[in-house]
Amino acid sequence: MIKAMKNQLLVDLRTCSAQELKVLKQEQDYFCVYCKKPMYIKSGPKRKAHFAHVTSCEFLGSEPESEAHYQAKKMLAQWLQEQGIQVEMEYGFSKIKRIADLYFVWDTKQYVIEIQKSSLSGQVFQQRTQDYESLNITILWVFIGELAEKRQTFILNSVMTLNQEFPLIYLNVDAKKLWRFDQIIWISTKEIYARSQIDQLENLRFSQLLVFNQQTDMKTSETWFEIKAEFRQRRWQAYMKQERALCQICNKYGINLALLPAEVGWPVTGKGFGKALFIWQAYILMIIVLSYQVGDSFTLQDLIKKLKTYYGLAVTSKSLLQLKDYLKILVNFRILIYEYSYYEYKKKPSFYGRLEQVLSDDYQLGLQFFQEGE
Repeated sequence: MIKAMKNQLLVDLRTCSAQELKVLKQEQDYFCVYCKKPMYIKSGPKRKAHFAHVTSCEFLGSEPESEAHYQAKKMLAQWLQEQGIQVEMEYGFSKIKRIADLYFVWDTKQYVIEIQKSSLSGQVFQQRTQDYESLNITILWVFIGELAEKRQTFILNSVMTLNQEFPLIYLNVDAKKLWRFDQIIWISTKEIYARSQIDQLENLRFSQLLVFNQQTDMKTSETWFEIKAEFRQRRWQAYMKQERALCQICNKYGINLALLPAEVGWPVTGKGFGKALFIWQAYILMIIVLSYQVGDSFTLQDLIKKLKTYYGLAVTSKSLLQLKDYLKILVNFRILIYEYSYYEYKKKPSFYGRLEQVLSDDYQLGLQFFQEGE
C-alpha cells in the first residue's frame, strides 16, 4: 500500500522525495486507512517504498505489490485523469473487505480496474469478480507480464487464462501499449485465436475501450476455414502425442485422428472444457459414432455420463453450456436431430483418408453453416 494515516492526516508515499522518505521511515504511529491497524514503511531495491501491516489486514488487496504492478497502476491512473476522470488508487470497499487498484465513476457507472500479474487460483479470481459485481461495480481486469504472439495465435500467461468469461485486456508497461482481444477462440487452455487491437495508451480513450469489448460481429466462413485448415495441418500432430487414449480408440477403428470428420473442427467460443476444444469435440463425436446406432436416441445426461465413465472427463456447470452449443452444431450438420429433450443419431459423419478431402468438406460445410446461421 502507498498510503496510510498519521495523526488524522493522510501520508501518501507517491508525493514524498527521497529525503522525506528517510525521515518518514524513522517515525511511527502509522495506521491503515482501511482496517485502522498499525503500519510501518518498507522499501528496497526491487520494491517501491510502501506501507506494510504489523499484523495481517482483513481487507483483501493490501499485500505488497511489485514495481511492475505499481507502475501499471500509476500509468492507468494518469491515463484516466488526463481524460478528466477522477480516479482513486487503492480504494477500499468496507462491505466486501476489498481494496481495488483503481476506482472511478464514468457516465454514472462505477468501475474498478484490477491489475494482475502474479498467479492466483480460479476460485479467488471468480470470487473477486463476484464481490465487485455484488455492489453493481463493473470490474475490468488488466493483465501485465508475458504475452507471446505467434503467427496466428497468442500464448497467454497463467493468470490471463483464468479470464475466459470477461474482456481480455493486456498492458505492456514498458511500451505503454494496450492490447485488446475479442472474438476469442480457446484453441487450448493457454493458446487463443482472437482478433486483437493494439493502441498506444495515450491515443486511446476509455470510451473506446468499452465499445471494442461490446462488439459481437461474427467471423466470416472464410476466416473460420482458414483457422481450421491451419489447425489441421499444424496442430493435430502435437495433440495426437498428448491424447493417447483418443488415438487408441481411433486406431482401433482405423480412424486417423488428424482426419476426423469436418464436423469435429468447428470452434465453439467461450469458456472451454479444460482441454483443447477440438479434442473435446472429438471425444464427444466418437462417443456418438461408436456407442450408438443410427436411429438411437439419447439425452444430454446420457452423453455426460459416457464422457465421465469412458474417458474420465467431467462436464462442469460452465462447460455444460459449451457442450450444448457443440451439439447444436451437430444438429445443424444433420448428424443429430433434437426433439423433446432427446437427441437422435440421424446420420453417420463422413470419414476420409486424405487431408485434401477433409479441407474440401470443411469449406463446403462452412458455407452451409454460415448461410443457415444468417
